[in-house]
Amino acid sequence: MSASCVYLIKGGPGVGPGTIMVKLGRTLRRPEERLTQLQTGNPWPLHVLVEIRCGDAIREEWFLHRFLKACGYHHHQEWYSFPESLVQRLEARYGIKVEPVEREAPRA
Repeated sequence: MSASCVYLIKGGPGVGPGTIMVKLGRTLRRPEERLTQLQTGNPWPLHVLVEIRCGDAIREEWFLHRFLKACGYHHHQEWYSFPESLVQRLEARYGIKVEPVEREAPRA
């Protein structure tokens, strides 16, 4: 089993101009496995946008949920509508260069 990670999965267009819908979550497995589950019934192709490997994924996921809600990006449950430029703030927080992964769900 791999180390836990926090992921952002990119969905369709967001609520406002220049925004995207993003699902925030964590998993002990590969994010692609979660992606496959989420794709069922979703009208937009989903892609893994960001994968953050960390020692305490529960804490990091909690922090990101609170941060995104405080910024007013919360849409519904674990889905957020935020500007794509927000990824730069993630880079600053984690000291990493986030390259969009853009992996699609495996075809059944």
